[in-house]
Amino acid sequence: IAGDHAKAAPLLERYRRLDAHGLQVDEADTPKVYQDADAANFLDSLSTENRIPLHPPELNKHIGGGLIRGCHVVVYAPPECGKTATAINFAYGMAHSGRKVMYFGNEESPDMYLNRMLCRFTRWPIEKVQADRAGAMKLARQRGWANLIFVQLSPGSIPQIQALILEHGPDAVIIDQLSNVELGVGKEPEKAVLLEKLAYRMRMFYSQHGIAGISFSQADEKAIGKLYLTIKDIFYSNIAVQGMCDLMIGIGMNDEYQRIGRRMLCLTKNKLGGEHLGIPVQLYHKVSMLRGV
Repeated sequence: IAGDHAKAAPLLERYRRLDAHGLQVDEADTPKVYQDADAANFLDSLSTENRIPLHPPELNKHIGGGLIRGCHVVVYAPPECGKTATAINFAYGMAHSGRKVMYFGNEESPDMYLNRMLCRFTRWPIEKVQADRAGAMKLARQRGWANLIFVQLSPGSIPQIQALILEHGPDAVIIDQLSNVELGVGKEPEKAVLLEKLAYRMRMFYSQHGIAGISFSQADEKAIGKLYLTIKDIFYSNIAVQGMCDLMIGIGMNDEYQRIGRRMLCLTKNKLGGEHLGIPVQLYHKVSMLRGV
């Protein structure tokens, strides 16, 4: 509080955890040892019914049916390719399926985020939402609006994010965008090192607490105008961030796709399903919706 943020940040994280859960042993910090493990102890989380589905549904059949609790996903794209629209679409799909999803946003104002989210849940353009606010809220709540927790960051730090996750206990988390977040412990490293450390901290956290995490970040300049992105197209990372996730989705767009409003979802790393391919989708900007084509 007196100004030593390097010491205060980790203590704040511990305090928020204690405040949310009380004085108890954190089982997540205890190594889990398996010998002669029974299938019932490890196969349930991999079953289709326990996976967390993404939207558009075409993604799920290529990742084993949906996200596994404890996995980390990195989504990346150049500017104006629809990262936030994709993030909102993912949030809608998870909330609509009954999962509690926590969305951290540090790119737009909270009003802009929430307007776009409401349009996605209702599938109404903003003009119709404004004209019938009560009707929009009723329809959105029927489609899982109450399962969505939105948090505005500016830009936010890892201790803040983790403390809020522990407090609210979501099934899935979306960070839009991870590259803007601060480590919050000591002097911030250079960008090339920072993104790797951010991805590592969040991946370990998701794994320990059984939460599906999705991090959005920028693509490298060479990805501009490319329809099919590669695993190397993440900004400030050639291999480090790639090792800190289980699934990577690059959003590609060339001139033709921009003209007709389409995007290519490129599965550049896929430990969940094994397939590496491009999935063409139609982007409806007014309602932040992606639909398979």
